[in-house]
Amino acid sequence: MKEKLPPKTGLDFEAMMDDIDREEELKKETGNFDRQIEQMQKTARDLEASCEALIIEASGMDETTAAIQETAVKIGWTLNLINAQLTTLKDAKVTSQLDDKSVLEVKGLHQEVLAEQKLGLEKYKLELKEAFAQYKRELKEIVHGHGVWLSDKAWVWAILIVYIVIVFFFLLGFIVARNRYL
Repeated sequence: MKEKLPPKTGLDFEAMMDDIDREEELKKETGNFDRQIEQMQKTARDLEASCEALIIEASGMDETTAAIQETAVKIGWTLNLINAQLTTLKDAKVTSQLDDKSVLEVKGLHQEVLAEQKLGLEKYKLELKEAFAQYKRELKEIVHGHGVWLSDKAWVWAILIVYIVIVFFFLLGFIVARNRYL
């Protein structure tokens, strides 16, 4: 409530009341600004925790990559074994006579080669099954939110943080502009 004093006192009561009103408004705006800064700091801490979780998930993907590379090395080893067996078969010379003993000998050698090939293929098959099972487990983890993909909650936080930053800078610009004209 503004009251005017008689002009003979020499006090500008209206100007003093305006100064007091401006100080009260400044205190209110400072309090609001402090609360907004606290909220932004909390949001920044939450974002930092989310980033740390993403880094942990990324390290899990590194382990997956190492497992896949190890499996690739084993597959290469198996292929080299198969190539060596093929080279052995190509270089093999067999002399034969048309008697039962020679035919049985060739069948025995053939059975040995087939058994070695079956063992090599079984090892290869087991390695592929292990690699595929590991791949399926990792895909399930990603689908269930344990992978490096951002969840809906992370996107909401990111959008909220961008919105808060925009509002913060808008208010900061408004306050600075207002203070220039005061």
